[in-house]
Amino acid sequence: MMSDIYREKSPLSEQDCFVVFDRRKSSFTFPVHIHPEYELNYVEGASVAQRIIGDSSETTGHKDLVLIANPELKHAWKDGECTSTDIHEITLQFHPSLVEQILDKKQFQSIQELFNRASKGVHFGTATIEKVLPILRILTMEKNGFYAVMKLFILLYELSKGEDLRELLVPQKWV
Repeated sequence: MMSDIYREKSPLSEQDCFVVFDRRKSSFTFPVHIHPEYELNYVEGASVAQRIIGDSSETTGHKDLVLIANPELKHAWKDGECTSTDIHEITLQFHPSLVEQILDKKQFQSIQELFNRASKGVHFGTATIEKVLPILRILTMEKNGFYAVMKLFILLYELSKGEDLRELLVPQKWV
């Protein structure tokens, strides 16, 4: 039912390339929602929480990283059986237009392929998480906007080269 879907309003303005949220939480529930921005979501310390993207519903491990590149892809997180009160979440949201103009260039082919796959949502495995986590953490502290954007592109490139990512299930209508 569309009325049960929360349309999230991101603080990302037209003048921003992206926003980053670095939060500590005692629970990890966020209702079913959609938003026009692409989203990279990293969660640490929320083992056995429930991640729902499209028609995929899975429990999370100690470290969980997903990319959603579809403005209409419904997604949510629920505490599930997670009892941790020390959860670390890093979320990046960025406009699709940030990269649309360059994705057809050959140097960005792997990122284009990543976004194509992420239209269904993609989950990254441990090897990729460990490789990109330092970049992700640096992004939460970078004060220079130009360098932050360059690091975002490096992060996206490294994610696109990950060999342990998998597409989540094809999105279907939620009832």
